[in-house]
Amino acid sequence: MKKVLLFVVLFLLLQTAMAVEKPDVLSRTGWGCPDGNESPSWTQQYANVTHVIIHHTATPNTDTDWAARVLSIWNYHTYDNGWGDVGYNYLIDPNGIIYEGRAGGDDVVGGHASGHNTGTMGVAFIGTFSDTEPTDAALDSAESLLAWKLSQNGISPLENSTDYAGSNYANIAGHQDVSATECPGEDLYSLLPTIRQDVYEIIQGCPAGDADCDGAVSDFELLSYIDTWAVGGASDFELLAAIESWANQ
Repeated sequence: MKKVLLFVVLFLLLQTAMAVEKPDVLSRTGWGCPDGNESPSWTQQYANVTHVIIHHTATPNTDTDWAARVLSIWNYHTYDNGWGDVGYNYLIDPNGIIYEGRAGGDDVVGGHASGHNTGTMGVAFIGTFSDTEPTDAALDSAESLLAWKLSQNGISPLENSTDYAGSNYANIAGHQDVSATECPGEDLYSLLPTIRQDVYEIIQGCPAGDADCDGAVSDFELLSYIDTWAVGGASDFELLAAIESWANQ
């Protein structure tokens, strides 16, 4: 019983430690959505997010009014596609501004990856990234957004898992990983390994090159230690040493 209680306490501590603050997001009313915070033509459904799918909007990189571009994407998805709302959960412009997409708030199901919308959060970089890379500001904002969401749900940014549709792929994936498309563009897609590593480091609180974190037991590693210890694969002493390393990082 004591071991069970210790496991529960440590797990709750880990969930707290792994939580990353949500970055600022420009609301639908903030970018001028005609429906405001509602989507009367598309009823909301919800599912716990297991994956993030990265997109590009395949629109010009020369825009100057990015909020107007978001509005035009909303119009295209809402009326031309007949969806009743924008399909992406979030959109990010080259200045690093994050725009709220699909109405309904956290864990709302969007319409960005056919057959894989349930349990995935669609994040779209505004522009076309087939032969150019997103700005550092856009990448930084995306990584902060992903770190918040994945830490909230205890999802490793470096691993694969199975989604609601039964497909197994990276927890941070590109649209082309689940659909026959070039999205999010090859230059952005090639950055996904770096994005995954950066998100991992944000969650761990260990930015790249931070010597204070070298050799420390990460949150995910401690969870593994706990699992091993719970089935008798590690001693109490080994677990305590791991906890001390984790607590001191």
